[in-house]
Amino acid sequence: MGLFRRAAVAESVKYQGNKFMDLDNLVHLVRLGYKYFAYVDVGLYHDVTPNLKTLLKKRLRNISKNYLGQGFKRSYIWFNLKSWRDVVKIILWIIYVHLFVPELVRGIYKCIKNRTWVGMYQPVVSLLETDVIIGGFVYYYLINKFNEKRK
Repeated sequence: MGLFRRAAVAESVKYQGNKFMDLDNLVHLVRLGYKYFAYVDVGLYHDVTPNLKTLLKKRLRNISKNYLGQGFKRSYIWFNLKSWRDVVKIILWIIYVHLFVPELVRGIYKCIKNRTWVGMYQPVVSLLETDVIIGGFVYYYLINKFNEKRK
């Protein structure tokens, strides 16, 4: 979450195809010379996904629209498949999530720290999110390849 000066955002949006892309905006502001940013260490509740189904749909939408479907080049890149370091990180994350036990331990820690049982969702949600994201990239990659061949 962030607050921005309107003039700075207007400058930044010019580089984003006249769209406000939150993470790209920060990259552009730094490139435009803005040097000072504040971090407020306050917990905020941001209810963007009321249930697991909505969360997984949002992940698929982000892949198709925000990651692969942009009409302009993104400035903030989550990962680069041409970088061996990024590929190794992705592989390690996939292995980590599928081991299940590390995320279970993380969930138990969250339960104890926050005094709620909600942390027990951690391993299941991490596994489902990861698999949906992988499936989404494979699916949209195959769709794009199929459409290229038809042209």
